Amino acid sequence: MREYSGKVITVTMLNFEEELKKFHPSMEIDQIEDAVNNHPLTDMTDIMLEMMNREKEAVDNATVAVAAEIMGQPLG
Repeated sequence: MREYSGKVITVTMLNFEEELKKFHPSMEIDQIEDAVNNHPLTDMTDIMLEMMNREKEAVDNATVAVAAEIMGQPLG
């Protein structure tokens, strides 16, 4: 206990280990966690990788076309 300006203040410390033992997540949180973990989510990395793959494919196709033209061979 501490006393400030005639007032008594009691400070109670939490025992985090005991509080963690009491903790039980709700079923809703578990269900949401399962849904999120089992569902493939598209993020910016996935979008950028798809754009890069498409660009690479376009460049590869253009390279083949130019090489065929140089060699004098018709495509496809």
